[in-house]
Amino acid sequence: MSKVVSLGTKVYKPEILTCPFCNNKLIYKHTVSNKIIQFSSGKKFHIRNLGYGCEYCNDGKIYSSSTAAKMAFKGYTYSTRLIGSILYSKEIGLSRYNIASNLLKANIIISDRNVDNIYNHFKNYLNRAYDDVIQSEYNAMINEYGRICISIDMVGVSYKIGEGNLARIICVRNYFNNNIIGFYMLDFVDEKTDELEEKRILNKYLNNPKIKYVITIRRIFPFYRLIKQMLPNGTILLEFAKF
Repeated sequence: MSKVVSLGTKVYKPEILTCPFCNNKLIYKHTVSNKIIQFSSGKKFHIRNLGYGCEYCNDGKIYSSSTAAKMAFKGYTYSTRLIGSILYSKEIGLSRYNIASNLLKANIIISDRNVDNIYNHFKNYLNRAYDDVIQSEYNAMINEYGRICISIDMVGVSYKIGEGNLARIICVRNYFNNNIIGFYMLDFVDEKTDELEEKRILNKYLNNPKIKYVITIRRIFPFYRLIKQMLPNGTILLEFAKF
């Protein structure tokens, strides 16, 4: 198998740079992760996620970038879009060999065995009932930080890279520990149906006055505007940093 070669390094720092306890400015402490990620374009980049902490509280807490975290799941070097495309391809009945072959045509290196491993792992996320997970994670954030901060990502996926999006993945994470608290795959149907599905999911996460920050996709997308419409009063909406 060919070696994965990076085209360069992209560096990301936390989107929220003030301490949730004392509101002083956070400072760089150490790098949380630095790995080569394969993207759906076929390009590979080192994504460096910087960890920041508070020198006044000196509590050992480290805050990192949701932008970097959402590009690839913890423990994986394939982008969220690629993971979603593998899931979708398997769900519609493509074999692991066909999926690996399709990705190789887009200069994305993956073994057919790894296709199955990824599918089996993330299928578990699709099958979870998230209401109890949300309540548990939200309570933990409130107890530890006095606030709720989450990131919400949505990416389009298909069984062939570059062939147009047939479904979308929505992933919600706890900002503080990067735990996945929502993972959904939805087919594209029509504008009205798609928005109703998105509202149904978002209502699970945004219907809480303790939410301080929501970090999500860029404002040029309809999904951003939908989230903005549904935010509780006083919640601050931030965008993921540009790639």
